Amino acid sequence: MNIFKSQHNINIKFNRIIAYISDMHTLARTGLLPDGSYNADGKDLALLRNDGQEIIWRGWKKFIEICDYWKVDTVINGADACAGLNYKEGGRDVADTDLDIQKDAAITALAPLVKDRVYHAINGSTYHESRDVKIHREIAKRLESEHGAKESQFHEFLAWIRLRNTNKLLNLAHKASNAMIYPETALGREAFFMKIAESENKLPKADYIVRGHLHHYFHIDSPTKHIIQLPCWQAWYPIKGSSRLYGRQPDIGGVIMFIDDKNRTTVHHYLLKDMDLPHPHILDFVKKG
Repeated sequence: MNIFKSQHNINIKFNRIIAYISDMHTLARTGLLPDGSYNADGKDLALLRNDGQEIIWRGWKKFIEICDYWKVDTVINGADACAGLNYKEGGRDVADTDLDIQKDAAITALAPLVKDRVYHAINGSTYHESRDVKIHREIAKRLESEHGAKESQFHEFLAWIRLRNTNKLLNLAHKASNAMIYPETALGREAFFMKIAESENKLPKADYIVRGHLHHYFHIDSPTKHIIQLPCWQAWYPIKGSSRLYGRQPDIGGVIMFIDDKNRTTVHHYLLKDMDLPHPHILDFVKKG
């Protein structure tokens, strides 16, 4: 399937084209492991990539190609860029527990995606970061100072972003709910209470509510808001050692949002299946018996 092929010539002018990514979990055994990742001894960590990570890495590179094709102007990262220490399991299933090494690897993956583009980042789950250092702040700074991001902004745990050249306002945070069943209901409820707060002049009116964390994609297009739950870049892994809800496999990929010159919004998801890539199975692959 050619994702760029169209049967029609449609001439639409876009004022903004924005790419969203989230939950890279770089250097996790089930997460993103980019080329050019090295440990403190200079060992090439990409040599440790398993078959599933090869698929995820190919998908990441294809998503960059898609962003280039659409001439994306901004990249928004919903956090959890690094795997973290996995201290509950003593660093198990992490290619390297050195947070500086993980940070370098995440920057290596992000650099070609953010070059000549605006970059926005927020904090994610404490478990995947450090209590002492704001990893996503450091990544954002280095992407601008060292890797050609046109502009780089870090927004702590929640961001309100007034999108230039539009009349749109974005509300961004990493986590809305832990609801693994019916997360649409949880996010819909949050949007409902935000709407009440808007009517009471306690909050500005958000046109977009964007969240990460759940590793699943959905988009609710209502007359007043777009609610977007972002996909991830990590294969399935057992949460707290349990196979509960195993059938709810993650959605792996990114999202691109188009805002045209009439301030109309279109949202495209680009998951692995949209890139003609198979779904990766790393800890749950089929074995011969």
